[in-house]
Amino acid sequence: MIGEAPMSAVSRAADEAEPACRAIEVRIEPTWDQWADALSKHMSDSARDELGIPNDRPVLFSGHQPVIFHNGILAKLIAQHEAAKRTGAHRVWIIADQDHVELEHLRVPTGHAGSLSSRTIQVLASDSIPAGVPSASLPAMPTEAVDDDRLEAIVEYLLGYTHESTLARQFANATIGLACERLDIEPPQIIYASALFTSDTLWAIVQRMLDDPRACVERYNEAVGGHPQARVRPLMIEDGRVELPMWGLRDGRARVAIDTDNIDTFQRHELAPRGLFMSLLVRAHLGELFIHGTGGWAYDRITQDWAKAWLGMELSPMALATATQHLELGWDPDEAVGVNEASWRLHHARHTPGMLGDESAQRQKDELVSDIEQAKASGTNPDAPYQQLQSLLERYRGEHRQQLDALRDRVDQARAMQKQIALANDRTWPFVLFSEQQLGDLRRAVVGAMH
Repeated sequence: MIGEAPMSAVSRAADEAEPACRAIEVRIEPTWDQWADALSKHMSDSARDELGIPNDRPVLFSGHQPVIFHNGILAKLIAQHEAAKRTGAHRVWIIADQDHVELEHLRVPTGHAGSLSSRTIQVLASDSIPAGVPSASLPAMPTEAVDDDRLEAIVEYLLGYTHESTLARQFANATIGLACERLDIEPPQIIYASALFTSDTLWAIVQRMLDDPRACVERYNEAVGGHPQARVRPLMIEDGRVELPMWGLRDGRARVAIDTDNIDTFQRHELAPRGLFMSLLVRAHLGELFIHGTGGWAYDRITQDWAKAWLGMELSPMALATATQHLELGWDPDEAVGVNEASWRLHHARHTPGMLGDESAQRQKDELVSDIEQAKASGTNPDAPYQQLQSLLERYRGEHRQQLDALRDRVDQARAMQKQIALANDRTWPFVLFSEQQLGDLRRAVVGAMH
């Protein structure tokens, strides 16, 4: 977070070639001048030399797991490129390869409009990723043949990186390589969470943690408790055992939660930071600004509080870049009404003539409602105006039967199409399903929001 009161910028862009397409929504925080201010500063740090990161200029970080991105993640990649172009900062993308992620399958939409559904396409061999095993602990793998031409490019890229030492490196290089090609931008430098402790400077922070693990984790848990909306679990402290914010990684095995009892059974190169600790290391030593998506924008405030309480350290600022871009799947956004909204419209239209443009009946209804309320207040019988109101509404409904029937049909359609509407509104389809024109629109929308 940069400054005390970050501001939002929202940009909406439509594909001019298809007037019915849905707008792109972009969220950038804080304002560009605060990004530029953060990137006008540079701190030299030995950890950068140790990890092969340039140490002579500001460094702009972002990152994600080694999955095939949706367009909200592409927004970070675009914003990072644009900010570096404007400021001369160096770009680094950190891969959270210590996480267990779904890489075997890709979910894609099929059909169109009312026949819309989804299916899962096998990208890697079935059961090739054992439960709980992170991508840093698995080798690169050959891909399966796919029967959807929209996936051919990413499959070719994945095959081109089967020489990589891990599955994480294969997927990260393929995904970022293809995304940058489609967006017409240069790829950033890529580093991996599992390799951070090769830096002696960063390993020294682990040593400091081990000098007094309870104090470290107590400060961690206090910071977690200060941000319940982030839904981060506190670390365990029980019976002299302290859970540490690290994972143990071994080839082909599920990752192991590290604590003070088992840490000595792992070698240094087998340890990796968990998410918040990873962010602390990056923001303390490796970069002048870190671009998050909506998740990190919420939970990394915990990291800031923890670093200050535990290490007495102010971390480098963070920023937010995200976007929502929908696939064009045959739905008019005005028709994609949820069941609750459609039911509400029908109910209120039956009782509110003004909703259907009958202002005369609405005035009569308002007068009768007032008469009923006055009768109740004065203790007189309200039956007469009440019966008049029922007669008015019955007559109104008869005169507007066609419009009400259309609203009733819309409720039925919404109930039948809940799944299709959810698919049409899904913002997490992989970027490989979007055309180059659509991705160009996304890039222009993100750049336009950076002001």
